[in-house]
Amino acid sequence: GTVVAVEEHVYNVTGALVPAVVVENDGEERWADGTNESQDVAAMSTGRMVELVQECGVVGLGGATFPSHVKLSPPDDSPVTDVFVNGTECEPCVTVDHRLMLERPQELLDGLKLIMGIVGADKGWIGIELNKPDAIELLSRTVEEE
Repeated sequence: GTVVAVEEHVYNVTGALVPAVVVENDGEERWADGTNESQDVAAMSTGRMVELVQECGVVGLGGATFPSHVKLSPPDDSPVTDVFVNGTECEPCVTVDHRLMLERPQELLDGLKLIMGIVGADKGWIGIELNKPDAIELLSRTVEEE
C-alpha cells in the first residue's frame, strides 16, 4: 500500500481523536521477510529463539504490550506445564485472531509447539470463543490430522 496521509481519526468508542497513518490498500498481501536468521528452527537453540523474539520486538496485544521474550523465559523454580493461546482477544484484534485461525491453522499449531518447546510445557491449549464455530472445527481437524 501507499501512505496517503497522517491525520487525526477516531480511536475508539470514546470518540477520542488520535494521529493515524492512512494507507491506500493496493490489494496485494505482502508479509515482512523477518530476520536474516536461518528459518530452520529445529536446528536453533531455544535461547536463540528467545533472543530473536526480543530482537524483533514481539509484544503482547494487551494494553500493556508486555514483552513476549519475558514470557518465554520463566524462572528455573517455576516450571511451565501448559501454554495457552488466547484466540479470544478483544477489539481491535478479534478479527485478526479469527482470520489467522481460519487462514493459517497449521502455522498457529507450529507456533504453539515451538513455544511449548521453549518453555518445556507438556500441554498446549487454544482458547476460541463459541461464536467462532468455523475456527473451532478447522483447528480441531488440523490437530487430529497431526
